[in-house]
Amino acid sequence: MIGALPSVQLSGLQSDAALFSRRERKYLVPVSVAASLVAAISGDARALQINDERSFRYESVYFDTPAGQSYLASARRRRHAFKVRTRTYVNSGDCMLEVKLRGSRGRTTKSRLDYPANASGQLNGPAREFIAEVLGPGHESALAPTLTTIYQRSTLLLPGDARLTIDTGFSATTPAGESITLNEFAIIESKSRLAPTVADRALWRMGFRPVKLSKFGTSLAAMDPTLPSNRWTRALKSPWVDRVVRTATSA
Repeated sequence: MIGALPSVQLSGLQSDAALFSRRERKYLVPVSVAASLVAAISGDARALQINDERSFRYESVYFDTPAGQSYLASARRRRHAFKVRTRTYVNSGDCMLEVKLRGSRGRTTKSRLDYPANASGQLNGPAREFIAEVLGPGHESALAPTLTTIYQRSTLLLPGDARLTIDTGFSATTPAGESITLNEFAIIESKSRLAPTVADRALWRMGFRPVKLSKFGTSLAAMDPTLPSNRWTRALKSPWVDRVVRTATSA
């Protein structure tokens, strides 16, 4: 269905929906539901298209301290919880360093820095300086790669300067080699300045409500049940969790 939607170029998406301070709502649904959603909102949506492609491979490397400061702040819903990651847009070879900071009323602010793709698995000097500027000194020194995620993403532009992302084929891997793969399901995220989008309302009519879900946090919690994870209990205990395939390499 995404292939039948009108297209929007990257420049139009960036100018119309550069929601670096935004309200996010996440859903975990079967892929068939994602297809039904696209059909339901087809009159209001435009699909990001770059070089005749509408599905893009993303690879993200998340960084945390040895004590899990980023994970624990998110799991315990600290007001100023943060995430630090590099994101590589595999189709184009571009890479960004992103620092996400949660503020008041559930709004998230994201700061970005162009980053060399061949260094995506580590933080260089300029990266650590940038992190210190965004989060304050002291956060940057102990950060190390903690989780790598890979998935395919399609992005839709919606009315009201909103956007919708649909991620499929999700997998996450730790530096130790333990991995988790979510098959046959899509992670959907709506991003708007405040009000629910047409996609949110369509999903609600289908019987799906937002869930607390973090690719970083929920993946780590699924692989290590000793971690505090009350915030993601619903996602971890949902019916589709039985379809998660977990593997670990031997030491």
